[in-house]
Amino acid sequence: AMINIGDREDQLLVYRATIEGELSVRKVEELVRNLTHKPEKKPGSPKKSEKNIYLSKLEQNLEEKLGGRVVIKQSGDGKGELRLHFESTEDLNRILDLLEIMK
Repeated sequence: AMINIGDREDQLLVYRATIEGELSVRKVEELVRNLTHKPEKKPGSPKKSEKNIYLSKLEQNLEEKLGGRVVIKQSGDGKGELRLHFESTEDLNRILDLLEIMK
């Protein structure tokens, strides 16, 4: 299925998602299909894009490691944002300690 992916970065993305997510052959085929057959967007009717398997798994891993809610959003051009939610100043400091920031 991966032979149909022309872009090297997309190939690596599928590879990582396959290994980390322990994906079945059918899931890999579906992921490749989603990467190679991007639907055209109609002006005036933006639809919420479906998060790919790799980003969902990455969110889940970060949530487990940081102990809080994590949201990753990525646009079609590869740009995006990473949001780390915290409940209090103490919670923020705990996350910063885990990330080894501001020691």
